[in-house]
Amino acid sequence: MKLSPQDSKSLDFLNNKLYAWLSWGLPVVVMLLSRLLGSQFQVTAWVWGVMFFWMGLSCLLNAWRCHRVHCYFAVPLFFVSTMGALGIALDWAVFDTLSLDYLGLFTLVIFLLVWVVSEKYWGCYKGD
Repeated sequence: MKLSPQDSKSLDFLNNKLYAWLSWGLPVVVMLLSRLLGSQFQVTAWVWGVMFFWMGLSCLLNAWRCHRVHCYFAVPLFFVSTMGALGIALDWAVFDTLSLDYLGLFTLVIFLLVWVVSEKYWGCYKGD
């Protein structure tokens, strides 16, 4: 079933302030607070892993509901970031204390590029 642009927009979590806050705003605030409050590094990495997973699930649900183009690309990005954060939390040998900061920066930059580029070339919603 193809959704009209109005239907897609009405189903989009980003057009509902409460859903947008719960899906992406709150996780970002929790991640920043966990890093800034100086909690134990592994705890911070676990928090980041859970929050990346939460944002990935939110994008997955949003892509399913309204077919927002950038969500199709953001889902794998957030799930890969989840795996990176969990790798840091589990103290895998290839990660060090700065890895969490690099992971956050990588995710932010790639997400912003995905959002801008995908919606510039393919529109806001699939089928636009």
